[in-house]
Amino acid sequence: MSERAEAWRAASAAVADMAVKACRDDAGDTHWPSVVAALGVLTGEAALIACERELPVQGPVLSQKANALFYDETESPATLSGYLRQAMIQGMGMPPAAAPDPVHALRRVVASVGAKPFPPLPPDPAHWPRFWPLNAGPRLRRNAHAVMASHGLKRHEAMFALNGALVAGILRARASMPLTAAAMVGLEAMAAALRWAPQIEEALEEDLAYRPAGAPPVTLLSTEQLWGGLGGPEFEEAGGDPALSGENDQDATPKRAFGRRRG
Repeated sequence: MSERAEAWRAASAAVADMAVKACRDDAGDTHWPSVVAALGVLTGEAALIACERELPVQGPVLSQKANALFYDETESPATLSGYLRQAMIQGMGMPPAAAPDPVHALRRVVASVGAKPFPPLPPDPAHWPRFWPLNAGPRLRRNAHAVMASHGLKRHEAMFALNGALVAGILRARASMPLTAAAMVGLEAMAAALRWAPQIEEALEEDLAYRPAGAPPVTLLSTEQLWGGLGGPEFEEAGGDPALSGENDQDATPKRAFGRRRG
């Protein structure tokens, strides 16, 4: 394995571990649909940030560049969904007909933009994330980008390493939920993050729509709790990636962990 490939693998594994640690309920049990959704959002956000230098403060986004990066008709592994499908088919032995369909995922996501819930909920309540998936951004992106920076990965390299973390999360989730369902949760979360400006702050009121009645909540751990358990670097020590973090912005504030905002 080349040095660069090893950096990708290590970064993907570290971010997958972070999501597994973060997405636990009050009993301390990992909630796998939440893990997969969080990793999908982190991947989609990174793709949108890599493609667009200016984003609205909040709300829907239409980026042709990000759409092309998500999917093309050839299902090329150079696209995010093509990479995910190939990992499912070649790496996990999933029949092609059972592999997640990016066109179906994108149609469901697009149809739900501006509605509630967005992203759309999986058909089976057992596979619902227990928080609004887009809240994974403000809670986890800073840590995820720090991991990427600590391995020397920027922009598109970081984006595909995050996609690798999603694949790792799906693989680990299959002991608790069907592989096809886990892959579709991750793919739809990724597609949603490509269609929505990355959250600057958590929208906690949105979490309620993502929890079946009577189900215990999943609360994402704080930065300090995560790094305390994982032994990871602080963001500043890792030297955050300006292309992802927006640190080249003259008016950047601690709340802005990515590119310029219109508003």
